[in-house]
Amino acid sequence: MYERLKRLYTAGRITIAGLKKAVINALISEYEFEAITGEPYIRETDASERIEEEQAHE
Repeated sequence: MYERLKRLYTAGRITIAGLKKAVINALISEYEFEAITGEPYIRETDASERIEEEQAHE
């Protein structure tokens, strides 16, 4: 599945959001997401916590 999703991403046929869904559905790992996109995988809960933390420091 990793190779297939990598090809689709490279060809522009799947988005980062689509790859995030693949991680959520356990089709690829977070590490594989990072290998495909070159970006770190940030869980939605992690992102929410980070935003709350930044707002608390303002």
